[in-house]
Amino acid sequence: MKKENQKNRGQVRGYLFEQIVCLLLEQNHCAMVQPDRFNKSRVRRVRENFIELKGRGGWHAIDCPFDYNRTLPFLYPVRLIGEVRYHQTTVTKDAIRNFIGVLRDIQENYFIDDSLTPEMVRERRMEIGVFFSVNGFQAEAERLAYSHGIRTISYKNNPIIQVIRDDIDALESEYISYDLFAQKNTRFFLRDFDAMMSGALAVQELVERYELAVESRELFEHLYGAVCAIRSSIMATTNTGMVFHFLGNEEFPEELFAGTDVAVGHIYYQNLKEENQIAYYLELEKDQRHRRFYFTPPEGLSEQAVYGLGAPGDESQRDTGREIHMTLTLGGIQRNLTVMLDTDRISSENGNLLAGL
Repeated sequence: MKKENQKNRGQVRGYLFEQIVCLLLEQNHCAMVQPDRFNKSRVRRVRENFIELKGRGGWHAIDCPFDYNRTLPFLYPVRLIGEVRYHQTTVTKDAIRNFIGVLRDIQENYFIDDSLTPEMVRERRMEIGVFFSVNGFQAEAERLAYSHGIRTISYKNNPIIQVIRDDIDALESEYISYDLFAQKNTRFFLRDFDAMMSGALAVQELVERYELAVESRELFEHLYGAVCAIRSSIMATTNTGMVFHFLGNEEFPEELFAGTDVAVGHIYYQNLKEENQIAYYLELEKDQRHRRFYFTPPEGLSEQAVYGLGAPGDESQRDTGREIHMTLTLGGIQRNLTVMLDTDRISSENGNLLAGL
């Protein structure tokens, strides 16, 4: 709240946004890592909603530890080591440097002895570092993460996330105190907030249980509605391993993939009300409803690093790159889909060309 110090206020906003990122990951074939009798030597819950993973040198609190529930050839089961930052400014390379240390320590904590117990086999994972930032990354931070194989996902200028961000800022500023997370008798707030966002707990019950101001109910309901309005939440990967998080308020056009696994997509941009701010979105070529799926492209990397070969003007490599790949369940069947990106023609809503990203 306004009367509290900035560090505590930032933690409150970060806690709330983490829960929403977790909800969106659950829509992408991911399940949060939980301690059980098989992994108790590597996973522990220090308190409600706070998970730690064991590294070679110690335990590390992880914002979003998720197992990807799809198997991939030649790889151990994939585990996402997710870091979420809700800064008012862009993430710096110092934050990435710290995350590299945490990720490496966890990745190196595998020891095999002659007994090769079932626990050793069952808990072997391929840990992938993913850094989520509500306000983007400095160019040096993005390049440092890329060089160490860490995926960066920015929500800067994403109009769908901006609505959520405005609600979180207002709730923290006026109604939610850091004491909700620090006091022993209210340490379950995040659990109940998650239940509310999942529809398992009524907003009114949350407000009453934690004796929040009656006026906060409208904001909680608006935040819940904004998250429910996200009908498409799709993690997609380019040929170079960059990850885009596409968000849309309409259903993904499954009908375009009825007889094919490939579609053509175009990237457009729109100018936001704020000065010098641009939102990017993907639109599939044959979608007659012109549905938009918003994302934020990396700012600190070249277009070749993001999309692969086939940059504008390179005729010799025109058909070898610029693809994004996504795994979706369509009609109850898991599908691996490809969208061919037309990055030669990045256009605004009124048809003006934008030179590069």
